[in-house]
Amino acid sequence: ILSNVSVVPGIDGEKMSKSKGNTIPLFAEDAEIEKLVMSIVTDSSGG
Repeated sequence: ILSNVSVVPGIDGEKMSKSKGNTIPLFAEDAEIEKLVMSIVTDSSGG
């Protein structure tokens, strides 16, 4: 485990939390996983 990592980012870029609903359930249906993966916030600034 890396000690210099303070949080694991969720799909919205914030701290991952089941209560925030920004996780991808391990046993989700394929369609739900695809929907969640496509909603992941990324850095699209190009730099």
